[in-house]
Amino acid sequence: MQRIAFLFCFLISLHLPLQVKADNEEISALTQEITHHFISVLKLMKTQGSQITTYCEDCAHRMKPRHVFQRAMDIDHHLTTFLEMHGFQAEYTQEIAIKDYQLEDIVELLYNIENKIEAVTTAVGLQINHSGLKFNPAIRRNLFNLLDRIEIFLLNMGSPSVKPYVVYQKAVMIRQFVEGLCRDNLCDQVEETKIEMLAPKLPLEAYREANKFIVSLKKYMDKNQLKIEGGVTAPKIVPEMITPRIVNRTCSVILADLIALHHHLNGDSVITRPVTDKNISPKHVWHQLNYARRVLEALT
Repeated sequence: MQRIAFLFCFLISLHLPLQVKADNEEISALTQEITHHFISVLKLMKTQGSQITTYCEDCAHRMKPRHVFQRAMDIDHHLTTFLEMHGFQAEYTQEIAIKDYQLEDIVELLYNIENKIEAVTTAVGLQINHSGLKFNPAIRRNLFNLLDRIEIFLLNMGSPSVKPYVVYQKAVMIRQFVEGLCRDNLCDQVEETKIEMLAPKLPLEAYREANKFIVSLKKYMDKNQLKIEGGVTAPKIVPEMITPRIVNRTCSVILADLIALHHHLNGDSVITRPVTDKNISPKHVWHQLNYARRVLEALT
């Protein structure tokens, strides 16, 4: 019955006539064909996720405090969105400090995340008792991976995944940082593709563009003998279907490196998270990253 209901909704959404007199065998064949089609597409998208044309093999791959902090900012934002869904009032962090991030900065943000996790469990009616769990100070957890697990936890709790407009905010900031590197009007010489001229893009294409940007950033910094702690970092390729959530994760690493570079060149300051339209698609993210990458290449 579930398959029949699905087929009915599917046909109605396409404004196609539904043949009520179709026999069970015909319906079974149709639903099986549709299911096979979906499975094939999902398998292809998952396979293509690990097939990016450009990847920075000689970049660093170990996350530094600046990367963990930006990832924690992502999770804090995700928690705030989820709490809003349940009628809680929670403030978004609008300003991002440009500074040399230390472990103390991460700890402060983790306390905030812990409080919001408790609020989330309360919102969904879960009474958690972990008094029987023992604390082992000898265990050293990978904070970046821990934050990834929190994100998966939120998805399992019914939270919507990362929306393209959230990734777009990061892409805009990435572009702003790159434009700040321009000298002698070089940025003006880079032609910007009109967004309305672009064909629709998959999150995978934005993901590939983000990895191309990392390669270009490494070349730019090598040529100009610029150094940040640990060097330009490339997160490991994710062998799964690429969604805005995965693109957002990669853009957080890029943003952390650009903040470190900006701090190296200009010292402490603050950047404000841009206010963007929520009617955003992956092609808008790709557009910002593509332009920023080409500007970097013009400067290299």
